[in-house]
Amino acid sequence: MDAEETARDRPRRTRAAVTRDSALAFAEATQNVGGDLTTTPHGGRAVATGRRSDPSLYDFGLATYDTGDTSDQSLSKGFIEIFGLSGKIAAKREQTR
Repeated sequence: MDAEETARDRPRRTRAAVTRDSALAFAEATQNVGGDLTTTPHGGRAVATGRRSDPSLYDFGLATYDTGDTSDQSLSKGFIEIFGLSGKIAAKREQTR
């Protein structure tokens, strides 16, 4: 069987199927996923109600503003200024029109 016959006899795959298969292959080859997920059915969908993973990057000390946290709260001022910069620029542009 030559290459032309092989391609002709093979079933055609849609672009969506090829993209989905490629994405799944990439995820399987690159993702190291482990842990437990608890879900609860709600309104016809599954809602995550708990998760746990040993190799997780989540750090409670960085994610909270409670006593004993490890995040530097003084950095929030700079973040807020940078995050709000686009709004300031847009407002200035509207004033000049």
